[in-house]
Amino acid sequence: MLHKRKSKSTMSLQHTEHNVATEDDWKNVQNKSFRRWCNQQLKEKGVELVDLTDDIKDGTKLIKLVEVLTETKIGRYNKNPKLRPQKLENVQQALDLISKEKIKLIGVGPSDIVDGNSKLVLGLIWTLIQHYQINQAVRKAGIVGNVKGLSPKQALLKWLQSKLNEHPIGPPVNLTSDWADGRRIAALCDVLAPGSFPHAERISQENIFQNLADSIEAANIHLGVPRLLSPEDMLASKIDERSMMIYLSEFLQAQPIKLSNGVAPSAPPAQPKPHENIQVYGPGLEEGVIVGKVSEFYIQPSVPSPQQPLTVHLSGPTGNRLD
Repeated sequence: MLHKRKSKSTMSLQHTEHNVATEDDWKNVQNKSFRRWCNQQLKEKGVELVDLTDDIKDGTKLIKLVEVLTETKIGRYNKNPKLRPQKLENVQQALDLISKEKIKLIGVGPSDIVDGNSKLVLGLIWTLIQHYQINQAVRKAGIVGNVKGLSPKQALLKWLQSKLNEHPIGPPVNLTSDWADGRRIAALCDVLAPGSFPHAERISQENIFQNLADSIEAANIHLGVPRLLSPEDMLASKIDERSMMIYLSEFLQAQPIKLSNGVAPSAPPAQPKPHENIQVYGPGLEEGVIVGKVSEFYIQPSVPSPQQPLTVHLSGPTGNRLD
């Protein structure tokens, strides 16, 4: 029996499509996390970015961001620019102020920002995040010490390891996949704010999405760590190291939050366990969904209980409810 081999061109195309999908994933996550970080800085200005690339095109919001970060006023600029030269001038003023801070900007100019080059915009914002968030947090925490050549990324990981070294869950070896199930965020939260998330190592792995949601919420409630990432952003299939570095660096200077009565907020409620004794079977699951054909399948609890009625919801590929 002869088997057809895939042509090199077909295999190359599939590889390219996979790379494009992967790039789209990290770009989408960075767009959200970088924008949330910018909005944290812009709170005092009463300014919010809705679309990271589009909202800084005319330079006005970029100037406000740079003013906050550098604690310096730019002075006169076009506050309502309509013409391209006015927008270019605004962006140039912002970039000039960044350069005065001895921050190297490589390969990005005013036209890149005004024209909406999303990749270069992400590069610019990442440069600002590195300098004003990660590097400064690492220095203030004093974790670099006298270790020669230790980068801020390595210093951040070293600090996280030191905090979780004695925890039952164990220290992380990276800033990505080791955090993807939510347990180490919960553990770190409990280490920095004792009692906020006890027994993180025992958290059920049946619902990782919920684990992430609970740990992110606990870190915000107990330590004031902003929700720069969502559970979707942290799923292992598309976790982005830069976005994780931003989020985890927030823990460096986090302090336990006390209520006015001196009592810390309570830990998140325990997750309800899904039914552990359910069988789902039928041709609809074995064949997959076929357009125009009824997909039959059956759901049967091993031990039916009238006291615990079974509720079933169906969702489409985009998460929309079908029932």
